[in-house]
Amino acid sequence: MKTKQKNLWIVILSVFFAISLLFGIGVKKAFAASDSVLDSVSFTMQNGASVRKDEPTGLRFRSLLSKEDYNKLTENVGEGKDYTSLTFGMLIAPQDYAEKKELNEANVFGKNAVYTFDENDTDSEKLKILNLYDNEMHETKDGEMSFTGILTNVKSVNYNRKFVGVGYIKAVDKNGKAAYKFASANDNARSVIEVAQVAIEKGETDTDGVLADFTKYASLGGIVRSVENGDKTPQNAVDYKTGEISVTATENNLYINLNKEVISANGKGSDYIRFYLKSTNAAEFQLLPHAKGSNDVTWGYFNRQLDPPGIKQSEEVYTKYVDIPLNDTSVHDFSQYDLRFRVVGAGQNITIEKIEYVSLAQDLLKVDNWYSDRSLDDGGRVEANDSISVRGWQFGISAEYIQKAIEAGYTHLRFDYKLENSGYILMQNGNSWQAYYKRYAASVQTARFDLSSFKIAEENGFSYAKIGMQGQDLNDTGSDYAAKTEATLTVTNPALFKSTETASWNKDGRNSIYCAEEENGFIVLDTVSAGNDAHILSSTEWWAKYANNAQAGGVGQRTVILSGKYLYTGENNRGAVFGGAGSGVGTVGGTANTAIVTEYMNNVSYTEGNQFYYGLDKEGVYALNVNEFVSNRNSSGGFKFEYISENSFKATMIVTPSGNATTGNDLVNVNLQKYIEAGYKFVSITVSAYTNGQLYVGNGAYGESGYMLGLNSESTQVLDLSKFTAANPNLVIAFAANSATKETFTITYDFFAQ
Repeated sequence: MKTKQKNLWIVILSVFFAISLLFGIGVKKAFAASDSVLDSVSFTMQNGASVRKDEPTGLRFRSLLSKEDYNKLTENVGEGKDYTSLTFGMLIAPQDYAEKKELNEANVFGKNAVYTFDENDTDSEKLKILNLYDNEMHETKDGEMSFTGILTNVKSVNYNRKFVGVGYIKAVDKNGKAAYKFASANDNARSVIEVAQVAIEKGETDTDGVLADFTKYASLGGIVRSVENGDKTPQNAVDYKTGEISVTATENNLYINLNKEVISANGKGSDYIRFYLKSTNAAEFQLLPHAKGSNDVTWGYFNRQLDPPGIKQSEEVYTKYVDIPLNDTSVHDFSQYDLRFRVVGAGQNITIEKIEYVSLAQDLLKVDNWYSDRSLDDGGRVEANDSISVRGWQFGISAEYIQKAIEAGYTHLRFDYKLENSGYILMQNGNSWQAYYKRYAASVQTARFDLSSFKIAEENGFSYAKIGMQGQDLNDTGSDYAAKTEATLTVTNPALFKSTETASWNKDGRNSIYCAEEENGFIVLDTVSAGNDAHILSSTEWWAKYANNAQAGGVGQRTVILSGKYLYTGENNRGAVFGGAGSGVGTVGGTANTAIVTEYMNNVSYTEGNQFYYGLDKEGVYALNVNEFVSNRNSSGGFKFEYISENSFKATMIVTPSGNATTGNDLVNVNLQKYIEAGYKFVSITVSAYTNGQLYVGNGAYGESGYMLGLNSESTQVLDLSKFTAANPNLVIAFAANSATKETFTITYDFFAQ
């Protein structure tokens, strides 16, 4: 479209065609070098692009010329001068166009031009671009001269498409011959989403919500890898204003491949990707995952008819979405394969209304995962922001949800609750209460479940039990419980845990004990409804890492560090009970502490078959951290430890006399191999200021063949985990000195993959 408008410092033009583009363009001068005034000026593009937030909104490109050079040009225009006229312009094109056909004089203005900016040119096969121009530039606040071109009214399917702006100057001499100079490129390929995100990061105001509108569905960028036999391309399949992907088959066998890298990045930390599906007409649809180790997709995984209401299950019965697990490679391996959708017939449409990345924990707050006996319009279940309320005489969590959680590898469930119209709530295995039950008082406010108790072995596999719930109160005599006709439970803050180790621990035959490693490495023991002296016994293999670790010194000094606090005290009057040989020998804290305290298991010995004992005198909930560092010096000699966070602690380490020499203090991390198995490659260790002795970190082996590095005061060492082999498998922090001494410092450590 040709436009000329004087005395404006910007030129704005609307887009009327679909555009796609990529990074990387070189713009060359298309005229021979000369000694002309035009050739002598320095003409550049301003870096990148920016967003226009005023109506009409759009993408802004700007070319720059010094005032001196601008005056040099304009003073050479007129009768008897070098030029009869000057034109300043901006070409705006899709980046992929410019990669294929350079934006230069021949391609844009030449006799055999491949581009057109004439909106009336509907017959030729020339590529349509924008040409915005005027006969003057305008001065910026920095004293430079600029020409601005703005791409406005960008279609929402083009929000993630990259455009490039190229400034030019056209000079016509007295013979009518035109010469062109193009601005030097300056990383000018940008999309609307990109520039809006940059504006948000810079803290620009967004009173009218323009930036939010441009970036709302930015995470969908690149999710469509390819489209076969459809009316859309990967570049225009996504509507970035609505988040919808809608493609109609132009012939039989429409395939849409969704990008595995984009899904994996967006879905990090989630359990499922959820697709809300429908068709604008009717479509025979297949979702085709590709399992790890399989030679082909699973053709029979999900075959359904899509209609305007959604996914057809039966006559008049529709569902809205289908889930695919993100972390179950037996269904689909997102590390190797894109996810494929298929529509069978020509003319059939598939519309993905919405894509969600689902945390199974947060999904507990959906009404679909609960049941109630109430015959109400809402079924006794009401969703709200970050909560769900369920009411009735009998209600609970569906067996289907429990199955999903267990199949995703989760072993334990926790949520906070508020109980109304009832003093207690019974929560139990819905098939057999003897398998697992809890009777929580309204004051407890947090419920916990060992999910392994809800998986039922059968002849041909497994079935899964629901979690049944019922409001209760003490009866008139206070000797038993009676069911309430109605109670209301409001659930918030659900969390799921993968604590396979603790799920297998011996619970002394009591079916109401919950024991799971929750956040920050704390092992939570919930003995509500389990009675007095309820406890667990760990596996011998787990306990041997701490109690029988050769790198942590001999039994005469070996010290296991325990830190913990009550989450619900109940009637307890002292801390958690612990022991190293299958029975209790001490407590973590002499009172029922609700702040973290530390206790030491000094001089730990080990006999084959020993198990760690962890229990409570009365019913309650306790969080215990068995620290992953074991000391080779005990607290009797002056060693001290203070828990700060999961990866930080404050320690007083000691050097003691040993004959004519001294013996240092080592802290040995017994879980290092677990970090390596999880894919971590390095660990950084940082220490606060200290003045006495010397710290070393590494695998415990010294000398030329060893791997122990000095960790000086207020410094950091990064260790390569490949150096920790079977011979020296543990991380060691060692304190040494030439004479007996002690030092207190704070250590922070962080495992990372790269």
